[in-house]
Amino acid sequence: MIYSVEEADGVHFLTMELVEGRSLDGEIASAGFPLDRLLEPQPYTLG
Repeated sequence: MIYSVEEADGVHFLTMELVEGRSLDGEIASAGFPLDRLLEPQPYTLG
């Protein structure tokens, strides 16, 4: 769940719920993340 979308000192960030599961850094390729994949409900964690 995303709680907020914020900006501080020119840096944009999301405040999200911590959910156990796969790490986003292992899922996002250097070319980016397809929008249809992003919109799928997935149990990601920030590693």
